[in-house]
Amino acid sequence: MPARRILVVDDDANMREIMAQRLMPLGYQVEVSPDGRTAASRLQAEEFDLVLLDLIMSAGPGTTVIEALEALPFPPACIIISGVGELWERYYNGAAKYPVLQKPVDFNRLLELIGAAFA
Repeated sequence: MPARRILVVDDDANMREIMAQRLMPLGYQVEVSPDGRTAASRLQAEEFDLVLLDLIMSAGPGTTVIEALEALPFPPACIIISGVGELWERYYNGAAKYPVLQKPVDFNRLLELIGAAFA
């Protein structure tokens, strides 16, 4: 079975790098995107199995990615990674159906959510 492809979408370069460094040794193929617009374009051009999505980014909000996901015939799974805590669902229409992991990221919990997404 080919490696599962994960797209990490976060405007924090350190977060993107840490996610890639932690997930690639586990056999995942990890790609990164610095903003919502770039990620939305990649989702239209490439196939991913999972998107790890920061909702609040300086250049292109995460909602752009949610809209792109929902426009796909076979959308990848999505896990929201956010620093805004429980308030996120009040502000981001459409995000409520995705699991949320609050920053700072508990990597063990992230692995549980990834496992559930691929189950």
